[in-house]
Amino acid sequence: MQSIVDLLKAATNKIDMPLQNGLPSDESGISSRLKKLDTATNKLVKGNLYLVAGYKSAYKTSLLLKYAISTAIQDNRPIIFFTQQETAVEITLRMISQISQVPIDLLNSGKLEEEHWEKLSFALELLNEAEIFIKRTSLDDINFIREIHSVQTKHGQQGLIIIDDLHLMNNRTSQCSKGAMNYLMQLLNRVADEFEVPILAAWRIIKTRYNSDQIYSMQADLQASGFDYECNAASVIYLNKISDNFPHNHQFDSVDINIWNAKDGNISNLKCEVNRKCISFNSD
Repeated sequence: MQSIVDLLKAATNKIDMPLQNGLPSDESGISSRLKKLDTATNKLVKGNLYLVAGYKSAYKTSLLLKYAISTAIQDNRPIIFFTQQETAVEITLRMISQISQVPIDLLNSGKLEEEHWEKLSFALELLNEAEIFIKRTSLDDINFIREIHSVQTKHGQQGLIIIDDLHLMNNRTSQCSKGAMNYLMQLLNRVADEFEVPILAAWRIIKTRYNSDQIYSMQADLQASGFDYECNAASVIYLNKISDNFPHNHQFDSVDINIWNAKDGNISNLKCEVNRKCISFNSD
């Protein structure tokens, strides 16, 4: 005879989660579960720094959460999520929305239908078993390292460290100068190497007028925002929201993604859809 508790665990393991797209996990790196993106970045490898760049409201945090859920739930690896603009509760609600596919506005308003509760129950069960540590704070470099060391001492090796966004590490100005960016890159590369973990950091950039050519526009935006191609970031994932691709569809946005890979200097391009209601990237 088996307990319903044990049976529920076995049953939920067989349920195809909304975020699952069949991409297998392995030890070669951290996956986003977006196959084309993983191919372009070669996944996130421990000891390396990765940047998610884009202007305001380009779904940078949504992509960070995609990686967070993939790592903590599907790969069963602990993660640390540093946030500044949103509270830890707000980040948690966004995770619940992404996993359950229940619109975020319904979670905030509490106007839920019966069909939503099953999805929410499943999402909550998954998150309850995940090792996710969220910290809302502005950190100097000493406290940043101290926080990571504290979590790692108590809970073991981290699978991924996420920073939303680099202004969290740069409290003096709203934008990072080239000198400040170089300092942050050196610091984060050192931390990634010391703790043997990939670091994924969002970076809000200055939007220039160069928009006729996607590649040139990306390079102009990065340079205007103080980016140095010698900064030793393994990859830069540049997001550009193109809402007018869906003028009659209020549920989805189209996001153009350019990925610069430091290993070979190549720039790859792909497009993704984002579900506006759950603020989540759809699987490709």
